[in-house]
Amino acid sequence: MFLASGVTGTGEVVLKEKEEGSFELEISDPKIFGTVLQDIKITTQSTKTADSLYGSYSVEIQDNVNGRINNAGDYELEMDSMDVAIAMDQLDFITNENSLKLQNKFNISYRDGAVRTDSLELVSPNGAFLSLAVPYADSVNQQIWFVGENFNFGILQEIILGERYIDGILFGRANISKTKNTLSGSGNLELQSIEYEGVQADVFSLSFNAKDKRIQSELSLIWEQEKVISGSLDVPLDLSDPEKLSDEFYTQSVKGSLIIQPTPISRFKSALEKFEITGTEGIISFDGTLSGTAGTPNFEGSLNIDDPVLSNVSLDSVFADFKYSQEQENIIINTEVLAARQKAADIDIDFPFSYNFKTFELNTVDESKPVSVEVRTRDFNLAVFNDFVNKEFTRNLKGVLNGELSLKGTEDEITATGYFDLTKSSFESPIAGIKVDGIKSRIEFSKDKVTLKQLSANSGKGGFNANGTINLDGLYPTTLDIQAKANQFKLANTDEYNLVIDLDSRLSGPITTPKAIGRFAVKNGFIVLEEFGDKTVEDVTLEGEEEVINISYYDSLAIEMEFAIERNFYVRGGGYLDMEIEIAGELDAQKKTNGELSLFGSLRGTSGYVRPLGKRFELEEAEVVFSGPPESPDLNIKSAYVPISRKGEQEVTVYYIITGTIPNEEYEFESEPTMELQDIYCYTLFNKPCAAMQSWQNALVQGGGSSPTDLLAGVLLDEVEALATRELGIDVVQIDNTRVGNETGTSIKTGWYLNERTFFAIVNEITSSDPKTLF
Repeated sequence: MFLASGVTGTGEVVLKEKEEGSFELEISDPKIFGTVLQDIKITTQSTKTADSLYGSYSVEIQDNVNGRINNAGDYELEMDSMDVAIAMDQLDFITNENSLKLQNKFNISYRDGAVRTDSLELVSPNGAFLSLAVPYADSVNQQIWFVGENFNFGILQEIILGERYIDGILFGRANISKTKNTLSGSGNLELQSIEYEGVQADVFSLSFNAKDKRIQSELSLIWEQEKVISGSLDVPLDLSDPEKLSDEFYTQSVKGSLIIQPTPISRFKSALEKFEITGTEGIISFDGTLSGTAGTPNFEGSLNIDDPVLSNVSLDSVFADFKYSQEQENIIINTEVLAARQKAADIDIDFPFSYNFKTFELNTVDESKPVSVEVRTRDFNLAVFNDFVNKEFTRNLKGVLNGELSLKGTEDEITATGYFDLTKSSFESPIAGIKVDGIKSRIEFSKDKVTLKQLSANSGKGGFNANGTINLDGLYPTTLDIQAKANQFKLANTDEYNLVIDLDSRLSGPITTPKAIGRFAVKNGFIVLEEFGDKTVEDVTLEGEEEVINISYYDSLAIEMEFAIERNFYVRGGGYLDMEIEIAGELDAQKKTNGELSLFGSLRGTSGYVRPLGKRFELEEAEVVFSGPPESPDLNIKSAYVPISRKGEQEVTVYYIITGTIPNEEYEFESEPTMELQDIYCYTLFNKPCAAMQSWQNALVQGGGSSPTDLLAGVLLDEVEALATRELGIDVVQIDNTRVGNETGTSIKTGWYLNERTFFAIVNEITSSDPKTLF
């Protein structure tokens, strides 16, 4: 997706025997797939004949702070074949500290479906250079070679992207040749003085050699003159269809390794802080190997963290190892967490698993193969997860987990025994603005079911409780029956919404198509509508883009629930329209499996106000009717304002009415007796019709206007405007003093947002000769 804050351009065409034209385009703040680039300027001079288009071009990518890229040359396009030839005369990368410039003319051509180039040579004054060529490349076959020396590729990122994401100095050479079924080539690349997200390293090196349908590769990372990471790979390589490869290919050996020497996690501190991981330390190491054949590879490895501190919780050690055997069709995982010189948690898993490396799909494993899972915890502190949870939803997680779980048997005949107890648990939810504490839970496992004996929690002055069962067929859940109740439970407490609820519900039925029934009642609270009438943007699927189909648990859920708002619940306006309406009522929520949620019923307003034009309109009636999708209820809100009337004058009532459906609300004023809209505004703002406002204007004129007064007013205007908007309920106040010759004047503009799309303003032009009021 391409976006830009601004695009401007000019063009000129001259019609002669040969059509000639020029074109200039400037793109400000372009963004491609979320990446912001620097400003781009494109200029062309073109000549068109019957069979070709040729001319010159220049492209400039410029950042006033970081530098620029200048590219210029000639081009020719053959109209019938669409073959293109480009001859670059200039390709310069220039920053405040360094530069790379094109040494010789660089030619690129596209002909007969293939791209060909000669050698691109970029040279820097400090001796750095980059040489690159693509002798031939089409959709099947590609050839490319590269040579670099002291090449700072951070320059390209700095100019194009505005910052260096991965910085380093590149040395080395590589050449690659690819056909439909083969890949050959070799290379030795070295990146020095590396920096990524504040993490620095000395040297990263990579070498590879591909020939005779095999590839060997080695890599290493040197940190403070010590080799910290090393790896190797030696595997067969054939680009043919995997299902058409011979059995001989799959009997060839595979070898590989990845070793991380003991390294302080603090070395990655700045990168971890980007992910809000701030309380994790320790010495980490890893040793992994690949062995076997291409058809039956084996993977194994071990991870150790010594003296770990996870989320500011000190432990003794963390250990995990794994082993996958293609021949045995199983994966073995062992983990262990030691704290206070005892096992806080350990997990042993031996599970049937097989992956087809010909089709890159999971194999079906014999259901009679044994399954073994052992999980044990002892006073395990859940606070160790605080660095790794989504902090928008969960912070300050606490709790102690004890229990054990044993699964023995086969996939279709398994026995589960054990339990888990969670105590002393609590967490904070920033997105909901609540703290949930007093969390207790006990889960028990048996051969054919999982039983939730207890789940309780407190929030605000209320509590939540749940219990139930999930029935099993081997490892797979079949049906469930869970009951949940809440009383005065604080569900949310933010500036935008506040909810205290009661709940009496039951979720039961097949695990794939469960049904929820019961009652959900809002006891009190409020919701703030920041953008009353806001519109959402329609989802767009680009041509050729496959629409992603998400199947969620919610889709399979059926619902028959009562939804009630009992009392002391307010809908407030926080954007263009100040309002507060207390509502109550009951709705029926219905949803079929794989269907859409529908609401039926109405909510009525019991009291409140709406404040258009800075005046308080008392609620007379309000009803929100739901008869289908919850996003588009019908609105009928009527409020009234009675301006102060003088003795002997007829009393006037002004009504502000909101109708329509969300998000297509309609706003209108009415009055009793019936008046023109202009007079309704005047009565609302000034308690009098517009025709009666001339005397007020004259009084203002007679009280103003010498030169010293103008000077003093000019000093105080900003303060007066701020005071008026703050104290008088006026959305916009603008005061301007003018002087033309001996004529002085003041223009006072006051305005109110009636809704998001309508702004009403009164402009009083006060002069010594001809005062006016404009709407």
